Amino acid sequence: MATYTSSNYTRRAILTSVGIGSVTLMAGCLGGSTDDDEETTGGASSDGEGSDDAIDDEQYLANYEEYLASEGISLRELELADDREVVTVEYESANLHDEFELADEIGHISGGYMQQLEDDWDVDRLEATIYDDVGEVGTWYMEREWFKKMEDGELTPDELSLEVLETVDMTV
Repeated sequence: MATYTSSNYTRRAILTSVGIGSVTLMAGCLGGSTDDDEETTGGASSDGEGSDDAIDDEQYLANYEEYLASEGISLRELELADDREVVTVEYESANLHDEFELADEIGHISGGYMQQLEDDWDVDRLEATIYDDVGEVGTWYMEREWFKKMEDGELTPDELSLEVLETVDMTV
């Protein structure tokens, strides 16, 4: 198995080898939920206590986790910050030696986040940490603002994909 170093495995290498067209996958992941989860989101608890947002957040997280599992993402942790502004995804990647596969993986994870945004999840940012079998090897993120700009026609799906890929920071 080949080894990777910071000199041969960088954000620029991902961007250069993948190109714009193949990363548009994340935008292709949109199109709504694949199950009937609309009827389970929202609503107050039966005793009248609790927050609608908390109930929604639990369902959005469950939907997102189910989506990630269906895409074969090896999830370590999925967590929403107390302030509800950031969702954190920690996952193990077997694709660290293949820039195309790593970009596709990032596309799937971003696409799942965008599906939840499309379903009105009010979370400002996705922060992802990539692990291998030894430890943390990289991070990346996506802003809800970028998704909104794409919806409004201010960004193309390709431009959104590049925004996300430009945040990749490999620590090895």
